[in-house]
Amino acid sequence: MKSKSILIVDDDQGMIDVIDKYVRSLGYQTRKALDGLEATKILQEKDVEFDLIITDLVMPNISGPKLIKIVREKHSQIKIIACTGYGRDAGQYADDAGADAILYKPLEMHQLEKAIKTLI
Repeated sequence: MKSKSILIVDDDQGMIDVIDKYVRSLGYQTRKALDGLEATKILQEKDVEFDLIITDLVMPNISGPKLIKIVREKHSQIKIIACTGYGRDAGQYADDAGADAILYKPLEMHQLEKAIKTLI
């Protein structure tokens, strides 16, 4: 069975590293992007398929809600977990954009794992 692939998008390198290390320890393959613009470029690469995207909401260039809308239009099969440290209002933007799950920072890794396993 092919390992599931996850794209991690956050403008905080430290957060990316923590999530990446944890997700890889669960057996998933990962790619990383430092903002929504970089994520959209990765999604356009040939032979790149993701089962799930974990994205921050507040980022430069392309925000998390905008990235979610782009993914919904062009890659509707990809599940999306939105993460935010800006509370319920930011979470509502992610929900409106079509996120499958919303987690609030500081992230608890067992909650992230549960959300991943529920979605894929």
